[in-house]
Amino acid sequence: MVDASGSTLGGYWQRIRQFRPSAQRYIIANTIIGFAWGISNTIYNLFLLSLGYSNTFLGGILSISFVSVAVSALFVGPLCSRIGATWSTILGVLVLMVSALWRILMPIPEVLILGEIIGGLGISLTWIAFSPFLSEHSNAYERTHLFGTTQSLSIISGFIGSTVAGVLPVWFALVLALPIDSAPTFQFALFSWVIPFIIAIIPLLLIRKQNHIPNQKDNSRDTLANNSTTEKDPKGNLAIVIGFAFLYVILGIGAGFIVPFLNVFFWDFYNLPTPFVGLIQGLGSASVALGTFLAPILSSRIGKVRTIIIVQTLSLPFLVTLAVFVDPFIASASYILRQVFMTAAIPLDDALKMELVPRSWRTPMSAIIIAVFNASIALSVQITGQLYDLGLFLLPFWFTLICYSVGTALYAFFYKPEKRLSET
Repeated sequence: MVDASGSTLGGYWQRIRQFRPSAQRYIIANTIIGFAWGISNTIYNLFLLSLGYSNTFLGGILSISFVSVAVSALFVGPLCSRIGATWSTILGVLVLMVSALWRILMPIPEVLILGEIIGGLGISLTWIAFSPFLSEHSNAYERTHLFGTTQSLSIISGFIGSTVAGVLPVWFALVLALPIDSAPTFQFALFSWVIPFIIAIIPLLLIRKQNHIPNQKDNSRDTLANNSTTEKDPKGNLAIVIGFAFLYVILGIGAGFIVPFLNVFFWDFYNLPTPFVGLIQGLGSASVALGTFLAPILSSRIGKVRTIIIVQTLSLPFLVTLAVFVDPFIASASYILRQVFMTAAIPLDDALKMELVPRSWRTPMSAIIIAVFNASIALSVQITGQLYDLGLFLLPFWFTLICYSVGTALYAFFYKPEKRLSET
């Protein structure tokens, strides 16, 4: 008999086969969008540096992007609730496409700043819609595996995008007889950032609205979160939102110190060529995909909260390795392994947030967490840009280590009573 609990690979496959058509189409669209982010995450920062902008300017630009996401998330939340997650995602993808194209064609400071602001709006629309959409088109019985599969496939496509992005500038340099790692080669390569956005709209347009039909096995907190008692418990729901928001402030500050600058770290500090930077980021994405795919299996055995705490704790030693050992091979391996553990908890955390509050609270909760998380990143990313210009490339890893350690400890403190979450 095939295990349908989701705690084995066979059971996992059974869950995947049960995903609704609407969820399957969303997975396809999200996977294509992941390819686009893989390209931009690898070479967009390098494009700006190749134009002669400093790391401090880059930090300021990235900070503007995160502030834009944070501010717009507070305003587009009601819009997402009104037009629905599907149309919010479509609108967000269109905005991202226009913003990306504009910044590629006219990379002057004024356009870059305005492009980041507009792009932040597009990111807010797609991110806010993500968790509520998957929650609405699934039962708790399959939800963790749906989140894990969606994010794993997106990350795998990001791996492909990162790898392609690392090679494209070299290819354009050879074909057009341009200097490798010059601004024109990055500019031509970045046009491949726009194309996936256009393609992703097609499966999104094929999604049909479905009413939520509780599964007979759907007896988890998700069902409890939508009964009349929980709906009428605003203080309890607000406490959950505030708890998660506070955690994401700490984690956001930690992420801002290193994540937006990891490609610059390998490119500038270790002087690695762009194809190697793309390969490292691609392998990091592939390892994350493996972690996010396997995390639901572990959570089926020991619970979401315990799994989140364990994998985040296991990521901390690799931050120390990145900060202590100045060796490109050790740094690359540590980066990849850190990615496996720290981000493996993402689908579990996303599912947990949606299950702990009733349906009417999900979109506002998603908007609030996205807002505080990105506002926190905006604070620390500016500091990293200035530290890099001073040659202090390793110091941000220590700051991140402190923040992630505190965040993991707070997670254990807030959600230690696993009995209240035993069904998650």
